[in-house]
Amino acid sequence: MNSEENVGKNLDADEVSAGIVIFSRNLIENRLAFLVLVHRDGHYDFPKGHVEPNETTLDAAIRETKEETGITNFTILNKDQPLEISYSFKKNNKLIKKKVVFYVGEINTTVDQVKISSEHFGYKWIDYHQLIDELKYKEQKELLKKTCKLVKNYDFYFNTDKKRQ
Repeated sequence: MNSEENVGKNLDADEVSAGIVIFSRNLIENRLAFLVLVHRDGHYDFPKGHVEPNETTLDAAIRETKEETGITNFTILNKDQPLEISYSFKKNNKLIKKKVVFYVGEINTTVDQVKISSEHFGYKWIDYHQLIDELKYKEQKELLKKTCKLVKNYDFYFNTDKKRQ
């Protein structure tokens, strides 16, 4: 799925959101660190929000990430192949099908530039092993696994480890 194709489409869901799984290579020794937002009830989630009419999923993901974290300086690794999760929930006694389109972004700024919105209680940078245990929903865990695979494939393809040496 190409993000440009998603303008104004419901993607077979009642609600569509988009977000970015933000990661850094430099916060935890030799491991990727992922940015998660802490909700009022204590569960973790990645920055995301509703796609506005006539907005692409990529545009919505960038806008929501900026609104929820203040982060604007990142590199998207999968612009043409976003990851998706789907789930259902009840709202006003009606079952709602939701689809969330995620992009993977490597942060190009320092950690102190995270400024969370009032929607969230806080934020954390967490490595994969801790985060996979602490994520509440199976869809989030699958997203994290797919994100790590995408980053490894990206590194292999672009040989970024050798470029950094």
